[in-house]
Amino acid sequence: ILLYGGNLGKPQGLDFLLQAIVACESLDCFFLIVGDGTEYQRIKNAVDHMDKGVVKLIKFLPNKEYNKLAEISDVGLVFLNPSFTVPNIPSRMLSYMNASLPILAATDECTDLKKIIEEGKMGYWCKNGDMDAFLKSVSLLSRSEVRNVMGRNARKVLEEEYTVQRSYKIIMNHMGMNGEGVDH
Repeated sequence: ILLYGGNLGKPQGLDFLLQAIVACESLDCFFLIVGDGTEYQRIKNAVDHMDKGVVKLIKFLPNKEYNKLAEISDVGLVFLNPSFTVPNIPSRMLSYMNASLPILAATDECTDLKKIIEEGKMGYWCKNGDMDAFLKSVSLLSRSEVRNVMGRNARKVLEEEYTVQRSYKIIMNHMGMNGEGVDH
């Protein structure tokens, strides 16, 4: 189960998601799309004409139910428009990491996401639009031992790098303050 959760808008570059679903029809995978946004109706129209055995679209889920879906999914998907020129890290990654999911990201080349994923050994990155690289990544992630290791790595990176305390220190240092004497 490849889970895409979050905004369904132009900044996500979701044409590639739709192309990927079709390209993966012969593979043993299922795309679960959960979200809403300006592109929801267009995505729904496309999904309505696809094989129901390979994709399901859900408009909205409460956070608790979404987290349960993440826990039973195998891979977390991130898509960003390939024409972006400013680094962007979607917050949906945190829910994937919390659920110990490996991440498969198809984004622009300006993002720091590639570096984060590769250095953390927590998934794969490809340029949004590079179907060969995407399919190769899906194939590699079809192996449970690969998913399990990368999922554990994702959780470890979350626990070590994305804590409130670490974020606080980074912000305070950026502002030229060391944070001493401040309750936190």
